[in-house]
Amino acid sequence: MTTAAFIQIGDYHLQCLLTPGHTEGHICLYEEKKQILFSGDHVLYDITPHIESWSYEVNSLKNYLESLDMVRNLPSKSSFPDIAISFTDLKGRIDELKKHHQNRVKNYLKF
Repeated sequence: MTTAAFIQIGDYHLQCLLTPGHTEGHICLYEEKKQILFSGDHVLYDITPHIESWSYEVNSLKNYLESLDMVRNLPSKSSFPDIAISFTDLKGRIDELKKHHQNRVKNYLKF
């Protein structure tokens, strides 16, 4: 059984969510009461995150897609991938990212 990790900063009670794929140890921070996701490079607004490929022992793309599924249905009023940008349609952006990777895999398999 694993215990959830939290970070308390002022009024923010941030749950640490392990979201591998971009990097193996990537985390997102989620504030449940305020419905805010600090996604880091896991869910970027305007570009597709780089998927780690240092080790072929790990299926980073599979881990990334599973991590997207994990955060997709979090109640979220705002998502913050970095300090300069925020957005409100987390589900829509995740759907775009998943479609992008599905198309890339289809194109790759044609070769």
